[in-house]
Amino acid sequence: MKLVCFEDLEKILRVGTTKLYIVDVRNPGELKKHGKIQGSLNIPLKNIREASTMKSDNFKTFLKIEEMDSKACYVFHCRSGPRAIAAANIFESMGFTNLGLYSGGMLDWVAYGGQVEAVRDSEE
Repeated sequence: MKLVCFEDLEKILRVGTTKLYIVDVRNPGELKKHGKIQGSLNIPLKNIREASTMKSDNFKTFLKIEEMDSKACYVFHCRSGPRAIAAANIFESMGFTNLGLYSGGMLDWVAYGGQVEAVRDSEE
């Protein structure tokens, strides 16, 4: 698992050449209140923990990520870091190999001026 800093993530998003999924593991209420990194996918840590008790195929189905490539790059983030680490560890245990942790979480993203997308109720 590698650490990803603001500059790296911002560049990957700007250039768009890497197959990347940004996984925001915060709760839906946090997204509504603070927004999200543009293009990120919200999978709350509680759902990931629940899915971790399942077989790999069921894990992806439960999380509604069955169409996502397990070999693509997944970068996890939360508000400040701990939940992202837990989620990435679970994904690793399910056979995902190209994993990253956004080293500062949403607090860092906002502090560095990263684009934040508003979240509406229908996007939970």
